[in-house]
Amino acid sequence: MADVKHVEILQQGVEAWNQWRNDNPAIQVVLSRENLTGIYLNGFDLRDVNLDGANLNGANLDSADLRGADLRGADLRDVNLNGVDLNSANLSGVDLNGANFNGANFNSTDLRDANLHGANLDDVDLRDANLRGAILSNANLRAANLNGANLDGAILNNANLNNAHLKGAILSNVKLKSAKLHGAILSNANLNNANLKDANLEKANLSGGDLSDTNFSHAILSSADLRGAKLEDATLCFASLQSSNFSDSNLSGANLFRSNLSGANLAKVQALNTNFEEATLSAANIEDWNINSQTNLNNVKCDYIYLKDRNQERRPHNPKKNFITGEFTKRYQKILETVELFFEKGFKWQAIAYSLKNTKVSDGDNCLNIGSIKNLGDGSVLIEVEVPPQASKIKLETDILQTYKDILKKIEENYQDRLQDNNQVINRLFDQCSENQKLLAEANKTINVGKNYNENLQGNYYEQSGKVGIGHNQGDISENAEIAGEINEAGESDSS
Repeated sequence: MADVKHVEILQQGVEAWNQWRNDNPAIQVVLSRENLTGIYLNGFDLRDVNLDGANLNGANLDSADLRGADLRGADLRDVNLNGVDLNSANLSGVDLNGANFNGANFNSTDLRDANLHGANLDDVDLRDANLRGAILSNANLRAANLNGANLDGAILNNANLNNAHLKGAILSNVKLKSAKLHGAILSNANLNNANLKDANLEKANLSGGDLSDTNFSHAILSSADLRGAKLEDATLCFASLQSSNFSDSNLSGANLFRSNLSGANLAKVQALNTNFEEATLSAANIEDWNINSQTNLNNVKCDYIYLKDRNQERRPHNPKKNFITGEFTKRYQKILETVELFFEKGFKWQAIAYSLKNTKVSDGDNCLNIGSIKNLGDGSVLIEVEVPPQASKIKLETDILQTYKDILKKIEENYQDRLQDNNQVINRLFDQCSENQKLLAEANKTINVGKNYNENLQGNYYEQSGKVGIGHNQGDISENAEIAGEINEAGESDSS
């Protein structure tokens, strides 16, 4: 119950009230369950005041300071909260139907389960506000700042969120049917399991957001920024997605039946098990998109496609030619999926080729082929290997890399063995050369000795005979008895 004294001072006017609050900052003001219908509280200092269950229907709180105030269960229907400061106030479960909050500050305000149906929150600061389960259908949130706000389970059907800021906001399980989100900023927002059927999200920024299981059927997302967004199992049937940027997003399991993706950027999109049946893909960019055998491209409408960003690598090449019916599906429906192999410091071709050839896929059937090789810089390389859709990618990646390591080890061992053999051969050659050098030295020594002996022998012979035996060597002399005898006789006669 309200404190009677506090009510009496309140009725004295803004100057008396604010002076009393200034003189008594420690007093906890209690105005709970008080009937304040139609009261004029413009500019009042109501910080941390307990207004739990109070009736403020039709009251004028223009520019009032309600920071930290407790307004749980209060009746604030048709109240004027223009420019009011409700920072960190508690308004959970309050009825704010038709209230005017233009320029109000709801930063970190608790608005759980509050009724804000048709409320005017144009350009309002709702950063980090708790709007879980709040009713905001038909509310005007144009250009409102909802960054980091919790809107889990909130009802925003037909709400105007044009140019609103919802960066990092939690919008899981939210209902945004027919909501207007033209130019809204929803980067990194959580829209998991949200209902955005018929919503207008033209030029909205949803980059990096969690949009998995979200219902975007019949929604307008033309020129929207969906880069890096999570759209697993999202429903995008009949959605207008012209010129939207889905680069690096995850569309696996999403349903895009009859959606219009003409001119969309689908570069590096993960689209495993995605349904593109009867979707329009003319002029879309599908550079490095990742699809599998379960990706449904049946009856896709596509005149031409680009394989590179900025309208590069058109197919068909001839700008005057378009795909015939069914040609796109036949040309770009991959039947194989991929396993990525990362090598930090390059790789050896011989070992990779051996690994792919000798890794068993299933039932002895080896169907592994290199899809692409990407140089990531600093010596790092990424190899994409095409594998059958039914194969276990984790097992295949493990088996391929293990086989690669094993063959590298064998190559290294074989190299070391050959190096050892070469060293042994070289050592034997060195030993043989050394031995040869010794033999050569001995031979030279023998030759020199023989030469000196011959020279000495011939000198003595000439000195003793002077004229006999010229032209004969010692061998000839020893073998001819007659000459030998004559030489002996001559020698004896000369000596005598």
